[in-house]
Amino acid sequence: MPNIQALVRFGDIDNREISRNMPNSGLINNGNATINLDGGLKVIYSAEPSPTLTVQVQENGNVYTQTFAYDNTNVFIPMGMLKTSVNYYSPGNYVKTSPTTYNPAKDIFEYIRVNIEDRRVVVERGYAPNTTYDNANHVTAMTPSYFTIDTVPATYTNPDGGTAKIDFTYTNPASEPKIYDVKPKVKSEDELSYYVEGSVKGAWGVSKLEVQILEKAPLL
Repeated sequence: MPNIQALVRFGDIDNREISRNMPNSGLINNGNATINLDGGLKVIYSAEPSPTLTVQVQENGNVYTQTFAYDNTNVFIPMGMLKTSVNYYSPGNYVKTSPTTYNPAKDIFEYIRVNIEDRRVVVERGYAPNTTYDNANHVTAMTPSYFTIDTVPATYTNPDGGTAKIDFTYTNPASEPKIYDVKPKVKSEDELSYYVEGSVKGAWGVSKLEVQILEKAPLL
């Protein structure tokens, strides 16, 4: 696994607040622990014969998995390393270099953090796959995918442990197109509204005035 320290996290999906005797708390019993988190993520810790972490995510009917050697320390695991028997994981709007290969420079998508604390395996989702330190006042981060529409905390962590948070909202779709007017239009008999009509044979031209229409978006 790569030796990195992720700086920016989106959301708070983890098992940190689960009571240690409850399912998914990560409590290690007989050298084993299993943690299931929102978004279809599963992490399995096994201490024997040597420590390993098996990370699995289920998405769009596919199960992507990978087993890593683990030294029982704090690690960040790139989700892009997970795979089916053929293809590597690629969520949402991310474009992979190739579905059958993993490019560590581009195909991270999301880091998950795993650490052992007080005989518990603590798993945290949502770390940015790419973070650029621009200057003392500015950091640029690429968002990881998220399993649902939601407003979540975006947390920046300094190397000394200091943090700062703001709210970040995941939407789907990303745009909010609005149509202000469609022409030609006809006023209704009660003069309270307008309607648009055209021949069922098609080839009827309409013009539209709108904001935030994506390039090549069809008019349905």
